[in-house]
Formats: sequence, C-alpha cells, structure tokens
Amino acid sequence: MIMEKRQGGSLIDLSDNDMYFVRLSSVQRHARLIPAELRDPMLKYFKAKMFFSFGWDVFVGRVGSTAKPDLFVANNQVDYFLSEVERRGGIKIDPIEDEGKVDPKMVRGLKHLVKTTDSAQFHEKASKEGLKYDSSPRVLWNQEQRQRKKEIEAAKKAEKREVARERALEMERLVRQSIDDKKMVFVSVDIEVYELNHNCVTEIGVAVLDLRQGNTKDAKPVGRHLRVKEYMHLKNGKFVDDASEKFEFGTSEILTLKQCAKEMKKIFDEYGDLAMFVGHDGANDVRYLRQLGIELPEEMATVDTLTLWQIHHGEDEQSSLGRLLMEYDIKSWNLHNAGNDAYYTVQVLMAMYAGDVGKE
Repeated sequence: MIMEKRQGGSLIDLSDNDMYFVRLSSVQRHARLIPAELRDPMLKYFKAKMFFSFGWDVFVGRVGSTAKPDLFVANNQVDYFLSEVERRGGIKIDPIEDEGKVDPKMVRGLKHLVKTTDSAQFHEKASKEGLKYDSSPRVLWNQEQRQRKKEIEAAKKAEKREVARERALEMERLVRQSIDDKKMVFVSVDIEVYELNHNCVTEIGVAVLDLRQGNTKDAKPVGRHLRVKEYMHLKNGKFVDDASEKFEFGTSEILTLKQCAKEMKKIFDEYGDLAMFVGHDGANDVRYLRQLGIELPEEMATVDTLTLWQIHHGEDEQSSLGRLLMEYDIKSWNLHNAGNDAYYTVQVLMAMYAGDVGKE
C-alpha cells in the first residue's frame, strides 16, 4: 500500500511548514519502544520486507557540514506506518521523539532516492549511491547502542578534560600568586630509575628555590644530587642517556636508600606548608618517592611544568623538559641527571611566570 495524503495531491510537499523528516534508521529502531512482551510478534513490521511493503519515499542528504549522507522519510509516511502497526497489532506506540526529527531546511544536498514498496529495490538504489544500510531493527539497535556508548564516553572524556583544565588553571593561579607574594618555597624533584627495572631508583634530584629571598629574576635554586648507593652499579644508556656522574650544580652525594628517604623527609619538613612540590610530568616522580616510602605532606601543593605548558598548547600535547628549555632559551647541559633536571625544572617554571631566567 502506497501512503498518500488524505486529500490527495503531492505525497511530499517540502513547502508544508508542518512537514519534517525522520531518519529511516530511527523509524526502524522505534520498534524498541514496543512493550517487550509484544515486541517479537510486532517486530515483523519493522523488518525489511514488510517494512518497505508499506511504501516509502526515501530521500538522501546530509545534516551538518561534516556528516555522512543519511536517509530520510517524511513525517506523514511515518505517522501512517505507526498507525497501521498500532491498528494491526492492537497496541499503542509512542510517537518519534523530537531528537529523531529533522527540519528539511537543515538537510544539505537533499534529493529523492527512491519511491518503493520493495526492499530489494531500495537496497539497490542505496548501493548505487554508495550507502550501506542494514535494515535489520536489531542491527540498528546495536548501532544505536554503540553510538550512544561512544557519545557517553566522549562526554565523560570532555568532562574529565574540563576538570583537568580547571585544576591546571588553579595551579597556574597559585604559581602566579606565589611569585607575586614571595612567600613560598619551590621544591623541585626529579627521579631517575634504572631503565631495565623501574623498581630501582638510582638518583634523586632536588632543587629548592626560596621565593622569600626575592631571587625570582635570576632563579638560582639550591640544587642537590643524591645517588643511591645500592644501585650505583646500574647504568642507563640503552634507552636513556646516563648522566649520573655529571651533576652541574654542586657535588653528588652517595647515600643509601634509607638515607635518601630521610633527607627528602627532612627537606619537606623544613619548609612545611610553605613548600610547593614542582615536577615536570611529576606524577611518576611522586610514585617513585612513594616507592621509597616517602609521602608528600598532605598540605603540600603540587605544580607540574608540563601541565602548565599544556594550558596554552593543548592538553593532548606532550613536551619533554629539554624541549621547554629550548623554547624558553635556557642553557642546559647533561639532562637525565636527576639533580640537573630538578634544577632546570625550576628555571622553566620561573621562565613561564617571572620573565626570562637562566639566559646568558
């Protein structure tokens, strides 16, 4: 049976203000709203052969500038189809939801694809247009569920990124305020581990910049380089350069693991709530400190130069410490020495927010 308007005339009148399109897939997916106990016997009306036997004028077009071509049918045909299913099945089906409706004016490149009562003819026409369409309601449901899952995951990721950005902006505000007030102490930490076994911490670098001394312009922190006695025989060089013997800002100290933990705790305790932990991609450094039994004080704020850099370059962008040193024109030697990296991390932080530092 071909659907027609009650009063005859054109089957599709695009000038009709009450006319709207519905995606063909939305009509077939609509079977999911049939009560579960009635769905199986009613599902036949939504399957390809019987579905297309009702007669459809199918249009093709795009909604959105980057959207793929989609298939549409007019609302009067949808209303007729649903009313017939209700009549034959003796059930009530909810109307198509608003999000399934499309204003014809929003469809780009709109054209009539086929007027048909035959599913084979429809698929042949769709195939010639390069359109792949599986008219099985269950397949369409699965596609819809996958799409909804993607949308939910995308929304969660967007929310997570927004939370991360808010935290980063708060971090930036805290750094600016600390530099302006000159009341905080930046404690920069970098950890080096054996490249073939990350459970072996080989070096701890610490650089302390006491802003209370007013040295924000030249950014000359006090640097220390602790080498772990138990693992001095382990040398990197296969994947990461070994610079364990090339500390540029003093004399390396050789300590046991227990002594290293004790020294780090002493540093954190010395400055108390005035201390602010600084790292570059510092989550790993915090994890390695915990591995040594060293916990950051709960009241200690943390600052990450990578996170701060990403605020202005994109949260998905990655940058090594070496790249930031070049970007801010800071002279550096022997990276991957923990003491040097901790020192340079403070200089990068100050270059970001206190003007040019470390230049010659």
